[in-house]
Amino acid sequence: MIEGGKILADDHPPTPKVRCSLVFSCFKHKGPRKFRHEIGFKIRDIDLRLREVEEEMPRLPAGSLQSDSTRDWFSDNICKHCHSAIKPQAAGAQVRKAVGGLVPRLLREGKKKVAVFAIVGAVGIGKTTLAREIYDDDRMTENFPICVWVKMSKDLSEVAFLKKIIRGAGANVRDTENKEELLGLLSSALSKRFLIVLDDLNSPGIWDNLLKDPMGDGVARGRILITTRNEEVATSMKATVHRVEKMDTESGWDLLCKQVLPECNTEELAALKDVGIKIVDRCEGHPLAIKVIAGLLRSRGRQEQG
Repeated sequence: MIEGGKILADDHPPTPKVRCSLVFSCFKHKGPRKFRHEIGFKIRDIDLRLREVEEEMPRLPAGSLQSDSTRDWFSDNICKHCHSAIKPQAAGAQVRKAVGGLVPRLLREGKKKVAVFAIVGAVGIGKTTLAREIYDDDRMTENFPICVWVKMSKDLSEVAFLKKIIRGAGANVRDTENKEELLGLLSSALSKRFLIVLDDLNSPGIWDNLLKDPMGDGVARGRILITTRNEEVATSMKATVHRVEKMDTESGWDLLCKQVLPECNTEELAALKDVGIKIVDRCEGHPLAIKVIAGLLRSRGRQEQG
């Protein structure tokens, strides 16, 4: 028996239908007002931080490798109570469509021996998700024997960066800490067609100071794919740009379902869609915001089951 969104006097685990109802009960009219307010405040906090980061972007030092302020803030202030409840993001229709358009472009042979592509968009918009789908695509792994993914960080030195790529290419970096020697090793390591992803690159310094010259000669044909919040970085690297737009409502609802309600069938989801769409609309198309709220909903659902 279910009353007020809680299971009463039942020793058996809740059915998927019960779990679906529990998760969304707090957003219905009869749901706990305190929790609805908590969700509202959380969405406003996320939106405020996203706006702050966008305003800070022009003030980032030109030579800096990376700013981690956004990721650190989300980890410390938004996700600390629901991190374990947030599931890896499944690719939605918009992402799949973008992958379908970008992969053939990356595979197409052009005049440039090493072509640069950039995925550009606001904080939390899904740049890394798109890049990961491209990186894992079978067509990419079949055409590029060497695939290397580097997560950029303010703590990543030039030497450490070069070592990551060389090791990722399957070569031995030995014990050297000399940048010039590593640059030589980089050229020899990239002897086969390669794909290098630089995730969350916020300065062209890595390209200008470390990669541009070695990529000029001595290496096989390859692709550099970056994700960045700053389109000026892509322009500086003469990259082909793909701009990631906010999620449309249907894609946002699809993401929310995959994050919170994977066990619900189509009929059960249809009954909850009106409530779910309201949640998605309040997140204003930001996948990260949807994922954070999904984590809170899952946590709340587990509390109700208890």
